[in-house]
Amino acid sequence: MRRALLMTLILLAAAAARPPLEPADPQDWWNQVLASRAVKAAEKIEPPSDEQVPYRTAYYHISMSLEPGGSPLIASARTTLDIEGLTDGLEEVALDLVDLVVDYVLENGSPASYTHADGLLTVSLNAPLDSGETTSIAVGYHGDPSDGMWYSTANGGVVYTCGCPFASRNWFPCRDWNFEKAPATIAVTIGDGYDVTSNGHLVSDVPVVNGRHRVTFESRDPIAPYLIMFSATDYSHYRDWFHGENDVPIDYYLYPGMEEDAHADFDYTVPASMAAFEGLFGSYPFERAGYCVSPLPYGGMEHQTCISLLAALVDGTGANYIIFVHEMAHQWWGDAVTARTWKECWLNEGFATYCEVVFDEDQGGDQGRRDRLQIHRNRYNIGDNNNRSPIYDPEPLFGYLPYYKGSWVLNMLRRLLGDEDFYAALTGYQADRLYSWATTEIFRDNCEDFWDGCEQHPDADLDWFFNQWVYQAGHPEYDWWWWTEGSGADTVLHLHLDQVQSTEHDTPYVFEMPVDFGVGFASRPDEVFTVWMDQRSQEFSFALDDEVVSVELDPGYWLLCDSEDRTAVDR
Repeated sequence: MRRALLMTLILLAAAAARPPLEPADPQDWWNQVLASRAVKAAEKIEPPSDEQVPYRTAYYHISMSLEPGGSPLIASARTTLDIEGLTDGLEEVALDLVDLVVDYVLENGSPASYTHADGLLTVSLNAPLDSGETTSIAVGYHGDPSDGMWYSTANGGVVYTCGCPFASRNWFPCRDWNFEKAPATIAVTIGDGYDVTSNGHLVSDVPVVNGRHRVTFESRDPIAPYLIMFSATDYSHYRDWFHGENDVPIDYYLYPGMEEDAHADFDYTVPASMAAFEGLFGSYPFERAGYCVSPLPYGGMEHQTCISLLAALVDGTGANYIIFVHEMAHQWWGDAVTARTWKECWLNEGFATYCEVVFDEDQGGDQGRRDRLQIHRNRYNIGDNNNRSPIYDPEPLFGYLPYYKGSWVLNMLRRLLGDEDFYAALTGYQADRLYSWATTEIFRDNCEDFWDGCEQHPDADLDWFFNQWVYQAGHPEYDWWWWTEGSGADTVLHLHLDQVQSTEHDTPYVFEMPVDFGVGFASRPDEVFTVWMDQRSQEFSFALDDEVVSVELDPGYWLLCDSEDRTAVDR
């Protein structure tokens, strides 16, 4: 990766430099991205339980006519939802719809009575719906969304959407929950000066009256409401390909004049990341990949098959490559397999963040893994110091913890299972939940299929791991020291470890984990010894055959912890 980026920089050296449009440090930029998401997600909305879901959406048909810069922005729209009953005798359907004015509601083409208040559109069905039966609800509406869809004067005018986490309801009626995944068709009618991109594949682009055209995309694969999107502006478009298990087109939609920077930023990194992830998690899960630029408030958003990026991130330097990699990783983790609720957001964000580690390891070996984990550790420290909380139902929702501690949790799980079983577990989890939703319990159960247990946990139960690292907060803090007795072939190494972390903010009194120690010897190669720490204070002894010259806790960088070597301290 570094060699490829260096070559790119050399090729671009003669080009006129564009003034920087984002902070010089891409990590600072990403911090701003996370902070923006955290503010937007401050109001958590609790979804229904499985028992409270009497019907499901089987298909989304979204069609709208837009007036960029005018009011209302949505001049007219019609969203049709194909609904399947999951219980008998269903009499009404409740849809989320905020801000917009409802013009009519139809069921299978016939008028249906409805109420629209407090962001909820409740439709009375013309006849009760039984389990397995389907009906079609069409909603006509117009208005100016306060969230989820925006108009910007950038690039001569841009209309763009982003529903994460709770704003799809601001531009189309839906049951705005992560688990409500279904195929979708998105049709946008707009002036001829606007090109349109959306999820899935382009179905048609046809002229209509008064210098306007209608662009239709279809996502054949199920998609969560918050991932449904479109973006419309004067776009320059080019196509690349990923030749993996399948030939996948990669479409780039850019503001005119960005092409050279885009080729430098994308043409190596994007296919390389897809290859790395496909080799470990299974084939790329969708019919198409791609990125589009817009004035996105988040910086980057993992819209299914059409990732949205703030245009300033595409600058030709390669400095922001990890954001492109992170969003691509979401196509596997977050899009193809989606956290059922936002309480489980670490299943999306922790996984995509650990894929940054995976990619840097793929490109730079184990040192690349360590370097990226150190960045994640630094970001975790900020989040933990500001507001320690578990990564399940974290506070704030899109703060540092589900991203960076989530990444470290997967790193530790990989150490526990071993590389082969860890990636087999992820591949199995991906295949089992493909195009559906998941929970931490589902992921844990899948991992247990690849965990043979150990002396301390012979029943192969991983509750102990997930309870302390996912459902509780913080990390272990070790004070430790070592000493030896004897010499030469009769050397005995003693290790003493104390866990000294406070139990405030739901931090475990004892973290139960294997702890590695790297031991350096006077006349033979270094060796790693592993102890099982399951008490507040423990001592371990090892009979050795050479003089010990050094001891290092966690030399492989596998354990999220603080440690202080007090060997030289007068105790």
